Amino acid sequence: MINVDNIGIGERVKQKRRELGMTQEELADKCAISTSYVGHIERGSGTMSVNTLLLIANALNVSTDYLLFDSSCDDQILQHIASVIRDKPDEKKRVFYVAVKALADRIDEF
Repeated sequence: MINVDNIGIGERVKQKRRELGMTQEELADKCAISTSYVGHIERGSGTMSVNTLLLIANALNVSTDYLLFDSSCDDQILQHIASVIRDKPDEKKRVFYVAVKALADRIDEF
């Protein structure tokens, strides 16, 4: 059984919410939960369902791994890149991939 660190999860939710300049009420509205429930989550005194975890992660533009396990910045960067191109047409995604691949192949030259 995995031991869930509710306090750590709450701290990461609070930190990211503040980084985004979002109030508890705004986060609650985006997730269709009460403001007091957000407070409980941030204090680590409340547990949440998988659905609520997904809603909060989406509202904060972070991965569930980041909230649950404090995953590395790399995961956040990859998720942000994915969110930037998610709604683009497939052809634009291919162009983006080719450009990123070309840059990655030459990154050590910089």
